[in-house]
Amino acid sequence: MKWLLKVGAFVGALLTSTVALATEPSAVQTAATQFETDFGGNAAIVGGAIIAMAFLAIGYKWVKGMIFS
Repeated sequence: MKWLLKVGAFVGALLTSTVALATEPSAVQTAATQFETDFGGNAAIVGGAIIAMAFLAIGYKWVKGMIFS
């Protein structure tokens, strides 16, 4: 059983390295740049939504306190 796991790990590593060597470096760089751009834009959207919700929650608590106090 241990031998089978070792062989499986070796074959997996061999296939992964073969695929990594077969990819073109410029394509990998382009994909990484695109991912960084998308991630940064999405992070800004999520951050803006969280900040907006925080201000809405504060405003809601203030209005609720003004009405019921």
